[in-house]
Amino acid sequence: MSETITENETVEEFLLQHKNKWTFFNVPFEDGQALENLVLKNNSKNILEIGTFTGHSTIWLAKAVQKTGGKIITIEIDRNRYEQSLKNFEEAGISHLTDAKLGDALQIIPTLNETFDFVFSDATLTVQPKESYLLFFKATEPKLPVD
Repeated sequence: MSETITENETVEEFLLQHKNKWTFFNVPFEDGQALENLVLKNNSKNILEIGTFTGHSTIWLAKAVQKTGGKIITIEIDRNRYEQSLKNFEEAGISHLTDAKLGDALQIIPTLNETFDFVFSDATLTVQPKESYLLFFKATEPKLPVD
């Protein structure tokens, strides 16, 4: 009798297998766990991630939205990193939970029709690295619900 592996077990397995392989600009394993916990604690469903890189943080966010019934829009400007993230999403079994967009977040965000109850901004602009987070916040602010 074989057991069916749940989506969450697939994601967990993927994250554990790759635990020490995420380097450079990927969030550390523990930060990924913190992101998951924040999403779960707030029961967030509509997530925007700015700066996919190769998808490590997105996979943690997807692990959480499997439980909250949500979805993630993630934006990456670099084609190679974007393509690598798509492969990682497929391998982790979370492609159906993500809407990965290739391009400049400052141009893409205003075109989004969604509002977001969780935003993870993890990107910097090459030309204005110090101002990046403020610029991303200003672009995202109209997409945040007002309670």
